[in-house]
Amino acid sequence: MLRIMEVTQDTEGSYMLSASYSWSDGKPSFVRIEIIQSGQERRLVLTTPGANLISVRQSQGGDFTGTYTERGVEKSVKLNKVSEEQVQQHVKELRVKLAARVFADEDKDWGVPPRKQPRADRYHAPTPKDLPGARTIRTMELRAMQSQTPAPILIDVLGGDGHRTIRGSHWLKGAGLAAGPEVERLRLDLERLTAGRKAAPLVFFCLSSECWLSYNAGLRAVDLGYTNVNWFRGGTVAWQSADFEMMEAAPYRPEAR
Repeated sequence: MLRIMEVTQDTEGSYMLSASYSWSDGKPSFVRIEIIQSGQERRLVLTTPGANLISVRQSQGGDFTGTYTERGVEKSVKLNKVSEEQVQQHVKELRVKLAARVFADEDKDWGVPPRKQPRADRYHAPTPKDLPGARTIRTMELRAMQSQTPAPILIDVLGGDGHRTIRGSHWLKGAGLAAGPEVERLRLDLERLTAGRKAAPLVFFCLSSECWLSYNAGLRAVDLGYTNVNWFRGGTVAWQSADFEMMEAAPYRPEAR
């Protein structure tokens, strides 16, 4: 969406517009737009905050049509003039559609019944859809939670030596194992991460809906008395499928924070 706030003439036949630009589900950023008038042709050029290019020409009907270039890939685009009421209605409809989107197999029903005890073997296997005492969330729900206050505490419990994870998460390696010293370490790490607040929003995740490590860790958190436990069942596979921000995982070291 473009909201034009000010128009000033730059050179003859060239105008600069001060405007805000955003997708319907994002926060607006202020941008500068150039409109070039040459004879009967009027062209609008905009570089987005993400360094993508919109280049369109005005048609006889008044709308602008042209291309949107992102990472070297061109797509057709059309800019229409709409009222503020139409914008708000469009935003509402789009948010409903976005909230219903699913990625990878995050919502797949594998036919596995919920359980209250951690799984002790074959951690890579289909999981239940529900985790007793916790809320199962999908990708777009987690995305919405990230803009809330307080922000959720993201806890990655994947094993291994390294991987890509959700930006801003804490990697508690081994926290999803069924037994061992990692169980006690999870208790201590949760106390540090939440500052002792049992109602703090926690989000546990691992690889995908075929990974029990986050299921186990979520059960542990519920048993420890945490009351706002969320299980992001789709894990890093779903998050990456949605093309959301990721980073290299680094093991959580409280003494270094």
